[in-house]
Amino acid sequence: MTVEAAVIVPMIAMILVGIVFLFLFFMDMAAARSEAMRVAEETAAAWKTDGELVTGEYEADTLLTRSIYFLVTGSREELEAEAQKRLTDRVNERLLVTRLRESEVETGAGKVTAGVSLQFRWPLRGVEEIMGEMLSFSCTIVSPVDHWQEKLRLGASLQWK
Repeated sequence: MTVEAAVIVPMIAMILVGIVFLFLFFMDMAAARSEAMRVAEETAAAWKTDGELVTGEYEADTLLTRSIYFLVTGSREELEAEAQKRLTDRVNERLLVTRLRESEVETGAGKVTAGVSLQFRWPLRGVEEIMGEMLSFSCTIVSPVDHWQEKLRLGASLQWK
């Protein structure tokens, strides 16, 4: 009985720990995807209104008087850099058993693309060199800039001139 317990108990404990870590990995996947969706939508809204990324505030006079080609010609490097930092910070805050391998936010062609790539982090030192990279996750979220409010604003500016 003692020999059987010495063999079976560690196996059951390892299986239970593996299930817990797999569950935490799935939670990290969901957190990374939700943060990518949130940042993509916030960035698309800030692009449309030329407002603040976090608060969404913008000046109505500036929004209504900008030209029809603003979305094509406007500079987006600062917005991309701010959104990239925001995405990286927010994902890193929520990770439990993974590490952020890569995150990126790109704007262009009437859409905002936010991507996140995660790598499972082994709980014991040295295991990663032995086991290698087994579990990884990546997602890409696309949020369109062109929706009904923007079409309405563009149509109004065409009729106004």
